Amino acid sequence: MLKVLIFDMDGTIVNTDDVLRHTRYDVFEHFYGDPHYVSDDTIRAFSGPSLKDTINKYFSKFNYDEVRSFYYSVTGQYYDKYACLFNDEKEVLQKLYDDGYTLAVFTNKNRDRTFYCLDRLGLRKFFSYVVTSDDIKNTKPNREGIDKILEYYKIHNNEAILIGDTIYDYFASLNGEIKCMLLKVAKREFPNDIYPVNIFESYLDLYRGIKEYVD
Repeated sequence: MLKVLIFDMDGTIVNTDDVLRHTRYDVFEHFYGDPHYVSDDTIRAFSGPSLKDTINKYFSKFNYDEVRSFYYSVTGQYYDKYACLFNDEKEVLQKLYDDGYTLAVFTNKNRDRTFYCLDRLGLRKFFSYVVTSDDIKNTKPNREGIDKILEYYKIHNNEAILIGDTIYDYFASLNGEIKCMLLKVAKREFPNDIYPVNIFESYLDLYRGIKEYVD
């Protein structure tokens, strides 16, 4: 029986693509002198891996703490301006909550920014447990966050499902031995060789898929 719905953050419960895009422009401009040092498609792929992984991949020749500090110094203004909900999202979360499902968050985002988004968009009341990159040693696609959630709720693997928008979510679910549903509300593209329970185009479709789900 499905009891716990584990939601990813960026691109799943908060639309942060424009936040990430403008933040990365500033960071690439500052360190490389070119805001378009990488393409917009590449920047869009930053929604998924942890900030640590992104810095290590694209800014390895710079001081890690300096890049991280600059990133956080500029990103706040863009959260205030661009972070938003997806169509029908709040209504669907309310329905799922009222239907008796337990909702949790598992994200590679840090704790302060995660709770800032949940509070700013009025979503915190729906989620009874939140696991961020600050709460674990190994971020997605590692299973550590999933294990932490299963242990917290004292449930079995078949009683939870992960809902996300990237292959990081998909492979975290595989590693954690739970099922996965993927969302394309942030216009994601997925490889053909992955097999989630389903891929949904909207929150309304996701709601119907959850209600019809049988393990």
